[in-house]
Amino acid sequence: DRTAPQIATTFTDHQTGRFLQVEFPFTIIDDSSVYSTWFVNDVLQISTSEISGSVFLNLSEGQNFIRMVLVDAAGNTAELQFNDIFVDSIPPVLSSIVPQEGSYLSSLSALVSGNSNEKLFSATVNGTVMTLTADQKNFTGTVSATADGAFILNIIATDLVGNQTSVTRTVQVDRTPPAIMLGV
Repeated sequence: DRTAPQIATTFTDHQTGRFLQVEFPFTIIDDSSVYSTWFVNDVLQISTSEISGSVFLNLSEGQNFIRMVLVDAAGNTAELQFNDIFVDSIPPVLSSIVPQEGSYLSSLSALVSGNSNEKLFSATVNGTVMTLTADQKNFTGTVSATADGAFILNIIATDLVGNQTSVTRTVQVDRTPPAIMLGV
């Protein structure tokens, strides 16, 4: 036997996800028994003689490299590598949110804006979709209060892999102009 084992999988390279564990389905094809070892970032995670099924691999935040080494009973080897598996499990961090907590608004409409430390897939305020800038790191939009008084702004920002951050701001709507009282 001079034929190296082969592997069939639906797992693909060039993935970005938010989970620190990934399922790797596989089927090994060979005429003899095969022993496989699985490495993530050059650290051994699993060794098995199973020829079909799934393994669960623990990843790290950021860039990951997965390598599988197969050796059959005749000593033939094969190797499979995935060099671009990126994990982002950290929600975006929002800053420079306007209006600030406790601000006063003189109309029912509130212009809301903010910045993110990473690209966003979406940003909403009280369910209203905000407009993202071209770099996807800034958002802006308008929402409306229904009456004077406390107006709660629920801001939800979602990054490109689905991590979410929620920020709440309470502002005051006061459309009543000040009154001037002159004494007689």
